[in-house]
Amino acid sequence: MDYPHGIWLGTRVTLEDDVWLKLVNQQAKLNVGGFTFLGRGTELDVSQQVSIGSNVLIAPRVFITDHSHNSRRGLPINQQGCNSQAVSIGNDVWIGTGATILSGVTIGDGAVIGAGAVVRSHVPENEVWAGVPARKIGER
Repeated sequence: MDYPHGIWLGTRVTLEDDVWLKLVNQQAKLNVGGFTFLGRGTELDVSQQVSIGSNVLIAPRVFITDHSHNSRRGLPINQQGCNSQAVSIGNDVWIGTGATILSGVTIGDGAVIGAGAVVRSHVPENEVWAGVPARKIGER
Protein backbone atom coordinates (compact mmCIF):
# COMPACT_ATOMS: atom_id res chain seq x y z
CA MET A 1 0.00 0.00 0.00
CA ASP A 2 1.28 3.49 -0.82
CA TYR A 3 1.12 6.19 1.83
CA PRO A 4 1.59 9.94 1.46
CA HIS A 5 5.08 11.39 1.87
CA GLY A 6 6.05 11.50 5.54
CA ILE A 7 4.05 8.46 6.71
CA TRP A 8 5.80 5.21 7.66
CA LEU A 9 3.77 2.28 8.96
CA GLY A 10 5.47 -0.86 10.27
CA THR A 11 4.49 -4.48 9.70
CA ARG A 12 0.89 -5.44 10.45
CA VAL A 13 -0.34 -2.07 11.64
CA THR A 14 -4.13 -2.18 12.03
CA LEU A 15 -6.18 0.91 11.22
CA GLU A 16 -9.88 0.54 12.03
CA ASP A 17 -12.52 2.50 10.11
CA ASP A 18 -12.50 6.28 10.27
CA VAL A 19 -8.87 6.66 11.42
CA TRP A 20 -7.41 10.01 10.33
CA LEU A 21 -3.70 10.35 9.58
CA LYS A 22 -3.43 14.11 9.04
CA LEU A 23 -0.09 15.61 8.02
CA VAL A 24 -0.61 19.37 7.94
CA ASN A 25 2.50 20.29 5.94
CA GLN A 26 5.24 18.78 3.75
CA GLN A 27 7.73 18.52 6.66
CA ALA A 28 5.43 16.49 8.91
CA LYS A 29 6.52 12.93 9.77
CA LEU A 30 4.45 10.08 11.20
CA ASN A 31 6.10 6.79 12.21
CA VAL A 32 4.08 3.85 13.53
CA GLY A 33 5.83 0.67 14.65
CA GLY A 34 4.83 -2.89 13.86
CA PHE A 35 1.88 -4.72 15.39
CA THR A 36 0.28 -1.46 16.49
CA PHE A 37 -3.51 -0.99 16.56
CA LEU A 38 -5.36 2.30 15.99
CA GLY A 39 -9.03 2.19 16.99
CA ARG A 40 -12.03 3.59 15.17
CA GLY A 41 -12.25 7.38 15.05
CA THR A 42 -8.66 7.97 16.17
CA GLU A 43 -6.96 11.10 14.77
CA LEU A 44 -3.23 11.73 14.48
CA ASP A 45 -2.74 15.44 13.67
CA VAL A 46 0.92 16.00 12.75
CA SER A 47 2.78 19.23 12.01
CA GLN A 48 6.34 18.23 13.00
CA GLN A 49 6.64 14.59 14.14
CA VAL A 50 4.64 11.88 15.90
CA SER A 51 6.39 8.57 16.60
CA ILE A 52 4.50 5.55 17.91
CA GLY A 53 6.36 2.38 18.91
CA SER A 54 5.59 -1.28 18.32
CA ASN A 55 2.86 -3.35 19.99
CA VAL A 56 0.88 -0.23 20.93
CA LEU A 57 -2.88 -0.37 21.50
CA ILE A 58 -4.72 2.88 20.77
CA ALA A 59 -8.42 2.63 21.61
CA PRO A 60 -11.23 4.38 19.68
CA ARG A 61 -11.51 8.18 19.48
CA VAL A 62 -7.97 8.96 20.69
CA PHE A 63 -6.58 12.33 19.55
CA ILE A 64 -2.80 12.79 19.27
CA THR A 65 -1.30 16.11 18.16
CA ASP A 66 2.15 17.64 18.10
CA HIS A 67 1.01 21.26 17.80
CA SER A 68 -1.30 23.87 19.27
CA HIS A 69 -2.46 27.31 18.19
CA ASN A 70 -0.83 30.42 19.58
CA SER A 71 -3.34 32.61 21.43
CA ARG A 72 -1.90 36.02 22.23
CA ARG A 73 -4.24 38.98 22.64
CA GLY A 74 -4.71 41.53 19.90
CA LEU A 75 -4.60 39.23 16.89
CA PRO A 76 -7.16 36.62 15.77
CA ILE A 77 -6.07 33.11 16.76
CA ASN A 78 -6.36 31.88 13.17
CA GLN A 79 -3.65 34.41 12.16
CA GLN A 80 -1.08 33.46 14.84
CA GLY A 81 0.26 30.16 13.58
CA CYS A 82 1.09 27.12 15.67
CA ASN A 83 3.69 25.96 18.16
CA SER A 84 4.95 22.41 17.41
CA GLN A 85 6.82 19.92 19.58
CA ALA A 86 7.32 16.27 18.65
CA VAL A 87 5.32 13.51 20.36
CA SER A 88 6.90 10.14 21.14
CA ILE A 89 5.00 7.07 22.30
CA GLY A 90 7.10 4.07 23.34
CA ASN A 91 6.59 0.34 22.80
CA ASP A 92 3.91 -1.77 24.52
CA VAL A 93 1.76 1.25 25.45
CA TRP A 94 -2.02 1.16 25.90
CA ILE A 95 -3.98 4.39 25.37
CA GLY A 96 -7.63 4.23 26.48
CA THR A 97 -10.73 5.39 24.65
CA GLY A 98 -11.09 9.13 24.12
CA ALA A 99 -7.67 10.09 25.50
CA THR A 100 -5.89 13.19 24.20
CA ILE A 101 -2.09 13.34 23.86
CA LEU A 102 -0.80 16.91 23.48
CA SER A 103 2.32 18.38 21.88
CA GLY A 104 5.74 17.75 23.37
CA VAL A 105 4.67 14.63 25.29
CA THR A 106 6.79 11.50 25.61
CA ILE A 107 5.08 8.33 26.84
CA GLY A 108 7.53 5.69 28.05
CA ASP A 109 7.56 1.99 27.19
CA GLY A 110 4.88 -0.06 28.92
CA ALA A 111 2.81 2.92 30.09
CA VAL A 112 -0.99 2.87 30.31
CA ILE A 113 -3.14 5.96 29.68
CA GLY A 114 -6.69 5.84 31.05
CA ALA A 115 -9.83 6.53 29.04
CA GLY A 116 -10.59 10.23 28.63
CA ALA A 117 -7.20 11.35 29.98
CA VAL A 118 -5.60 14.57 28.74
CA VAL A 119 -1.84 14.02 28.72
CA ARG A 120 0.20 17.22 28.68
CA SER A 121 3.43 16.09 30.39
CA HIS A 122 5.90 13.22 30.10
CA VAL A 123 4.75 9.79 31.28
CA PRO A 124 7.56 7.53 32.59
CA GLU A 125 7.75 3.90 31.50
CA ASN A 126 5.38 1.39 33.11
CA GLU A 127 3.29 4.05 34.86
CA VAL A 128 -0.51 4.26 34.72
CA TRP A 129 -1.89 7.76 34.18
CA ALA A 130 -5.50 9.02 34.09
CA GLY A 131 -7.56 12.16 34.58
CA VAL A 132 -7.79 15.72 33.31
CA PRO A 133 -5.05 16.75 33.36
CA ALA A 134 -3.54 13.26 33.48
CA ARG A 135 -1.49 12.29 36.52
CA LYS A 136 0.06 9.11 37.83
CA ILE A 137 -2.45 6.78 39.49
CA GLY A 138 -0.41 3.59 39.62
CA GLU A 139 2.21 1.33 38.14
CA ARG A 140 2.02 -1.62 35.82
